[in-house]
Amino acid sequence: PRAVKASDTACCIYTSGTLGHPKGVLLSHGNIVSDVTASLSRFPISEQDRTLAFLPWAHAFGQIADLHVMVRVGCQVAINGEVSTLLTNLALVKPTLLVAVPRVFCRIYEVVRKQIAHRSQPIQWLFHRGVAAATQRANGQALSWADRLCLSIADRLVFRRIRRYFGGSLRLVISGSAALSQDVAEFVNAIGID
Repeated sequence: PRAVKASDTACCIYTSGTLGHPKGVLLSHGNIVSDVTASLSRFPISEQDRTLAFLPWAHAFGQIADLHVMVRVGCQVAINGEVSTLLTNLALVKPTLLVAVPRVFCRIYEVVRKQIAHRSQPIQWLFHRGVAAATQRANGQALSWADRLCLSIADRLVFRRIRRYFGGSLRLVISGSAALSQDVAEFVNAIGID
């Protein structure tokens, strides 16, 4: 093995080209180690975790979060091939954590909202009341016994079913590369996924 310095180039990734043509960006070993260290200081990931990687590793977010962080920790990494197989593979892999961009979570949120809109009024009420109670709890506010009961019932009847779409074992999601809307973040937390 060749000794490398933190300033040595580790890879060349390409920007998405949002402001023009994609540009090659050189990342050093120090860049990658810094990102991995910062990520692991914030996210509780262990070798017991399992993830399903589907982001492109040619971009910084996918490469750092879905590859380097996971390899550093030593958790299991399943690789999704085609995007069209994502839901099937989520059910097979049963990941405990998932790295994705906000667009993925926004699409799930919209699909769930549309499905809930076609349910009975009591289920719609339970869903919205459960999300509100979970958001209150996440913000450190005490819940009344009625809110606790509502959240418990919402979890059993609605939120658990939604978690099954992710394989049923998902406990943590990491969203990046763009801002995640507050409504979507509160929804993901409410259904029992940090």
